[in-house]
Amino acid sequence: IRFMKRVVFDEIESSYNIDKESRGILGHSFGGLLGYYCLINHNEIFKNYLLISPSIWWNKSEFLTTENIKKIKREVNIYVVLGKSASKMLITPIRKMTAELKKIENEKNRIESKEYEGMDHHSILPTGIYEGIEIIYRKE
Repeated sequence: IRFMKRVVFDEIESSYNIDKESRGILGHSFGGLLGYYCLINHNEIFKNYLLISPSIWWNKSEFLTTENIKKIKREVNIYVVLGKSASKMLITPIRKMTAELKKIENEKNRIESKEYEGMDHHSILPTGIYEGIEIIYRKE
């Protein structure tokens, strides 16, 4: 995360005219876990989170606590997507995470999720990317 903030973001911001306030992160599997980690521990970095079948189960779902959700202090847009054919080990913690995130939904925090029939942890990726970007960055 330090590398992203000090090197990657600085390089991009010095080369391109970007809106830092609408910066987003997209992650699948352990990349989705990284996105969730950023959301609960470094939510000043990103406003938009696209979490595709995030590995919330990792380390006995240690990040999945009500206290962690309460750490979210800024306006956020979150889209969580998973395939219903994924293993229960993956689905159950993602559903719990989504339910916890829904508790902070209000006029400033948009939390959306979708479960796709016939898709699993891997096959959900292209659909999750395409639809997620459309949903996260749609104009209201």
